Amino acid sequence: MAQLESKVSDLSKENAELKKSLDIEADLSDYEPINATVISRNPDNWNTQVQIDKGSVDGVKPNMAVRTPEGMIGKITKTGAKSSTVKLLSSTDDRNRISAIVQGKAAAYGIINGYDAEQRLLEMKQLPVDQKFTKGEKVVTSGLGGIFPSDIFIGTIEKVETDKMGLSQTALVKPGADLYDLSHVIVLKRTLEGDDSEGAGS
Repeated sequence: MAQLESKVSDLSKENAELKKSLDIEADLSDYEPINATVISRNPDNWNTQVQIDKGSVDGVKPNMAVRTPEGMIGKITKTGAKSSTVKLLSSTDDRNRISAIVQGKAAAYGIINGYDAEQRLLEMKQLPVDQKFTKGEKVVTSGLGGIFPSDIFIGTIEKVETDKMGLSQTALVKPGADLYDLSHVIVLKRTLEGDDSEGAGS
């Protein structure tokens, strides 16, 4: 009975997530959503990456954005025929950079690069030092570079700190997606694909 109840709970969760994914497809007309399931996650690098069950035969390529209905979680870094590696936004790899924008009274551009594991908050760096930010302001992808779609929700600002040199600010951002509990994700495949050689960020 306990096993059956657990299975029903999992199916209910999967059904809810798939319904949410259908709701966001209309907002991504230039992208084909590829629904995938997380099949592996190493406890030693829990915040770094996950493996999904879709690969090159499904049209998945490096640098494609990956999200859940709640928000962006990362990007594809490696692909096999039937599986791929997703590098999470919570990875502390210095090369893991995503161009983003704060949707406040005045738009502000910055880079998602870094993660505070203790607070479970993303770091958005290189924000203008003379601009004021408010807790709760939304952070979304900028779309610069043409690799990722623009306006994918990333999270909301929790607090902002001035860097040690006093030249810019860093915002701590609460992710919209639950990066600790990932089961079903969506890979965004561009309908009219261009050159994927622009780099790792967007």
